[in-house]
Amino acid sequence: MKAHQVSALLVTALLALAAGPAFAEPIYRWVDDSGTVHFGTEAPPGVNAVLVEMKAAPAASADPYPRPATAEAPAADAKDQSAGDNEKPLSPAEKSRQERAARQAKAAEERKQVEAKCEAMRQQLAWTEPHPRVIVSTPDGGTRRLSDDERMKMVNEAKTYIAENCQD
Repeated sequence: MKAHQVSALLVTALLALAAGPAFAEPIYRWVDDSGTVHFGTEAPPGVNAVLVEMKAAPAASADPYPRPATAEAPAADAKDQSAGDNEKPLSPAEKSRQERAARQAKAAEERKQVEAKCEAMRQQLAWTEPHPRVIVSTPDGGTRRLSDDERMKMVNEAKTYIAENCQD
């Protein structure tokens, strides 16, 4: 397997770990006596392992412009969404509000995705930069140590992404 394929696989694996905290097993991080960083779903006994904290994205509101609670509000919502013959067409102002709300919701979702990737890149940088020996899982279930070139490539990719896309 070529080095760029391995790097792509490792980045994908790290992003998958960061993207799936809601259904993933807990991930532990520890450093052995020789200074090698390890990650796994179970920490070995007698080792000072740290639970890697994965932050879930906050839930988005379904309606960015909620209407006040009134007796007429449910009827108005039903009227907007029904296709009946007596349906009143939306005013240009209401159409504009709905289009703006859709654009804002899309932009908010894109910002959440970028922030999630920023967090994954920050974690990748924190895992790979200070430790010269990083052990990763291979597709066949084994483990191997990243070469210095692979580790530095991951560090540089994370730094570049963070500089170009992340705040802070």
